[in-house]
Amino acid sequence: VNLDTAARLDIICRKGDSFSLTVEFDQDLPSGTYNMQVRPSDDDNSGAAFLGLNVAVSGGDAKKLEITASPSDMNKDAGLYVYDVQYKNADSSTITTYLFGTFEIKEDVTVNT
Repeated sequence: VNLDTAARLDIICRKGDSFSLTVEFDQDLPSGTYNMQVRPSDDDNSGAAFLGLNVAVSGGDAKKLEITASPSDMNKDAGLYVYDVQYKNADSSTITTYLFGTFEIKEDVTVNT
């Protein structure tokens, strides 16, 4: 029995750019808390995530997951990282991973202040 239903989605973005991604699923997503963390490796449990992004089910469509981060939050070292997106229900009795993959941040030339 394979209980791993998470979908792999590799992400490439730019250092210091706004981050906005909408992922559409085949079924309605449950209401609850969604969390996305980016870490240097999948076995890095050293504490706070390297990068945490805002994740929410779209207000107008329960099949869409919206992931965003500000340019200042995305001002991280260029490199190849890993991430996942997890759902947790209100009483924390259910945790489900919906997405996982690599998260590549490419270097940028222009520095915005």
